[in-house]
Amino acid sequence: MDLVHRRSCHGRRLDGRNKGGGEGDGGGHGFGGSREPKGSRAGRYSRIRIATDGSSCSALAGRHAIYLAKKLGWELFVLYAVDVARAFRLGVHFGEAVAELERFGEHAAARIREMAEKSGVRCEERVMSGRPHEAIIAASEEIEADLVVVGSTGGMTSVRRVLIGSESEKVLHYCKRPVLLVRDA
Repeated sequence: MDLVHRRSCHGRRLDGRNKGGGEGDGGGHGFGGSREPKGSRAGRYSRIRIATDGSSCSALAGRHAIYLAKKLGWELFVLYAVDVARAFRLGVHFGEAVAELERFGEHAAARIREMAEKSGVRCEERVMSGRPHEAIIAASEEIEADLVVVGSTGGMTSVRRVLIGSESEKVLHYCKRPVLLVRDA
């Protein structure tokens, strides 16, 4: 999966390093402070990964994630996955299709970030390439997300769901982290 775009709403470096680098430099999650070794965070929740596809359902899921982050003092990590396979199906202008999906993804992630900023929630946005459910799961593992929030319209026909499944259902099924599935009203 290729990293396309990463930005924090607080202007901090997102490579996990302060100017000096080294131990206690933020451990790669972009907000400073020391990171405990993997597995030592039991009972402590602090990171929410919200996946967006730019839909109204994703915006609703974003509002739920922002509400939880604000109430609990957690950090929010927004992700848009550029579905390169979808771009390939759009025709001979593959590069243009990918660029357009990247621009759309940046806009979709920025909308969630702006909502978070208005609520005073610390937020990082990221756009990456890959099959959406795989990108969501990988990005959630990368930051050791304590909760993954995804929207689901539930609007697929049963035949289509059996044949391809929805991305949110795949996240729910394959993700090893807790998942909050927000249904469209």
